[in-house]
Order: sequence, then structure tokens, then C-alpha cells
Amino acid sequence: MVSLVSYGWSAEAEFDGTLLVAEVFSAGPGKKSREVRIKKPKAVTKAEREQKAREKRLNKEYEEFVEASRKRAYDIQSPEVKERIKANRKETAASYKMKKKSNVKNTNRANRKYRSK
Repeated sequence: MVSLVSYGWSAEAEFDGTLLVAEVFSAGPGKKSREVRIKKPKAVTKAEREQKAREKRLNKEYEEFVEASRKRAYDIQSPEVKERIKANRKETAASYKMKKKSNVKNTNRANRKYRSK
């Protein structure tokens, strides 16, 4: 909460994203309260935008690097090792699928057992 007492108003403010939204209450009787929007400086919003863009670009570059690295690591293997890698992937996928199925089944059973009546 931010206080705007220095301006002769009492106010409550919340900060969400780029705007500071404040509800200002006037001191006089019969006057309505109004909502005041206080924006961040343009330089700040611009810097935040640029930082988000930079982070997005770096994440994309990292993902591309990881993908290329994995592809290269697979490509330099002998054919026998490649076959083993493929078989391991299939086994892992199948075991993960079975584990997920049993987990869902057990969860549903527990839900039925302890469901509030």
C-alpha cells in the first residue's frame, strides 16, 4: 500500500504490472472517491521490455544449442549404439506410460475411499 497523504489525500494503492492503481478519497464531505493511475516511467517500462526480449532470445538460443548438442551426440555413435538408444527410449516411454496409468488408478481409488460424503 502507498500513501498519498503528502498531497492532502488519503489513498490506498496497489501495484500490478506497469500501473500503480490508487483509490483517492477526498477529505471533504459529499465528495466522491476516484481512481488514479500512476504509471511507471517510460524508461523503466522500456528497460523491462528489452530485458524480457533478451531473456526470450537467450532461452531460444539455449534450446537450439541443447538440441544441436543432443543431435550431434546421437550422430557420432556407432549403429549398434544407436539401436540400443532407440530401444532404451521405447522401453522408457512404455514404463513411464504404465507408471502413469497405475498412479492415476491408485489416485482414483484413494479418491473414492476418502471422498467426503
